[in-house]
Amino acid sequence: MSEPTPYDHDRAAYSREGLARLVLADHATEVADGAAGLVGTRNDVDTGLAGRVSQARQLIELAERTLNSAVVYEVERGSSWAQIAAYLGLSAEEARERYSPAVHAWNSAFEEPYRLDETGRKRIPQLPTAAYDPN
Repeated sequence: MSEPTPYDHDRAAYSREGLARLVLADHATEVADGAAGLVGTRNDVDTGLAGRVSQARQLIELAERTLNSAVVYEVERGSSWAQIAAYLGLSAEEARERYSPAVHAWNSAFEEPYRLDETGRKRIPQLPTAAYDPN
């Protein structure tokens, strides 16, 4: 799976910090778009009962993913776990324990950017879309 793709060349033009910032921006856009969907009331009659709860729950999931991306970005730009933890209301050890899986997944995706699908024929990118195809 080491054969390069056209995306690999495009990605090489960015630093890891730059790619992490693109991912953070992309995830923040999804949060904003999700929140915007809860603002308008025009289509409320077309929404099934409890549908807005579903949208709000999805917004929380998007926000959590965005927070993980923000932590990855801050680690990439050199922030310490203590600095990150100060904004999370956690100890440095708690922050590291909670968010190191996201940082580990980010780092692993650079070591092995693709994995094969279950058929063994299609390569699946391991980086988030905004880092996989930054243009």
